[in-house]
Amino acid sequence: MRKFARTNLREVLRLIFETPGIRRFELSERLHMAAATVTKYVEALLRRETILEAGDRNRYVALRMNPAWHTTLGVDIGASETRLVQLKADASVTALERFPTPAEPGRGIPALLRHEGACDAVGIAPTAVVSPQEGRIALFANQRSWDGYPIAALGLRKPCTLLTSGNAAALAERQLG
Repeated sequence: MRKFARTNLREVLRLIFETPGIRRFELSERLHMAAATVTKYVEALLRRETILEAGDRNRYVALRMNPAWHTTLGVDIGASETRLVQLKADASVTALERFPTPAEPGRGIPALLRHEGACDAVGIAPTAVVSPQEGRIALFANQRSWDGYPIAALGLRKPCTLLTSGNAAALAERQLG
């Protein structure tokens, strides 16, 4: 697929994510694309089971994200409590587990590994200064034993993203409102 086609496909997907229940003609109008072009991208996303279509094919057909398409394990490591949630592609969130933030970083590993298998990726957001490039927690003011802790030491098998809890909240606000 050419670069502009990938960009267009991403734009169609983004708009479906941001506007659950959008119709094809609305995609065409908002993205300034021909109806046939939108149909081509929608059909590709339907074949990949990235999105779902609901409604009467002759009239109103709503497009939405397929919740089973992608699932992320969200890990919020707070000063006193750690929370694990499951985030689905349709922006639904399911609380999985919460427990006191362990004084030693490795103590929470069993809980992470219990839920990691059901997810496609992991997002870790501690209330700390992090170094995403190095994949480590640089400074955790309320849990000093976590200072310098490399996230790779958790032994996660899925792709993992590390960012501060503030940046994670801002990203969620931008994506979901």
